[in-house]
Amino acid sequence: MNIDSFLTIAQSDAVSGLRDLFPGIGGDGQFVIVLVIAGCVTAIVITLICTIAGTIRKVRRDRLNDELKREMVERGMSAEEIVQVIEADTLPEEAVARWMATKGKGE
Repeated sequence: MNIDSFLTIAQSDAVSGLRDLFPGIGGDGQFVIVLVIAGCVTAIVITLICTIAGTIRKVRRDRLNDELKREMVERGMSAEEIVQVIEADTLPEEAVARWMATKGKGE
C-alpha cells in the first residue's frame, strides 16, 4: 500500500463520515459546513489565547507593582510619594478612574 492509496482511503472515510453526519446535504454543503466549523473553532482558540495572555499580563504587572511598592517602603518614601510614582506609571483609564473616585469622596 503506497501513500496515495492511503490518502484516498482516509479521504473517503472522512467524506463518508460527513455524509453520515449530514445525510441530506451534498458535497458543496458539506464543504461549507466544514468551513463554518473550522471558523468557529479558530475563533474559540483565538479568544482563549487572548484571555489567557491578558490574564498573565495583568498578574505580571501587579507583581511588578507590588515589588516597586515594597522597594519604595524599604527606602522610606512617604505614602504621598508612593502614590505619585504609582499613578504616574498607571494606564490613563486607571488614573482617570482613581481621580474620579477621589473627587467623589471629597465632595
